[in-house]
Amino acid sequence: MHADVGFERLVALTGNRALTGFTAPKLVWLRRHEPEVYARVAAILLPKDYVRLRLCGEHAGDVTDASGTLLFDVGARAWSTEVCAALEVEEAWLPAALESPQVSGTTEAGVPVAAGAGDQAAAALGAGIVAPGGPGTSSTNFLVSPHAPQGSVGAFSAPLSTPGRTGACPVFR
Repeated sequence: MHADVGFERLVALTGNRALTGFTAPKLVWLRRHEPEVYARVAAILLPKDYVRLRLCGEHAGDVTDASGTLLFDVGARAWSTEVCAALEVEEAWLPAALESPQVSGTTEAGVPVAAGAGDQAAAALGAGIVAPGGPGTSSTNFLVSPHAPQGSVGAFSAPLSTPGRTGACPVFR
């Protein structure tokens, strides 16, 4: 991936170097080693987003989890057309990237389903860490910064706080 996108460019866009835990390297591996399976991919969803799909039929996710895929431009808070093209990942497979408090849909019973957030991002928001300089929980340091480090530490989109509020698995055809 560093060769396909360029290490510095990948870090500038995604805030991270390519590591095996991200979704994009797994998709690249699947494309190279199991092309018949890769050809059947219809959508890419993280586990909580698959639950959302089942609850309300929406192919949606949130920016905090999207930034953990290595396919997301953290500065633009949008999927990276450049990275997706370089890695041969169809942008149509990716869910709508919503801000954490946005309602992504409703259940059949009319219950609203929020976009949500990744675990550490949600923990940071719940702890009131919405300004630069704060650590998170669970032996993970969560630093809110407008500057993406040059690949030395992971950088992910933080949930946007809303006044009064706190708080990848492929799908085959």
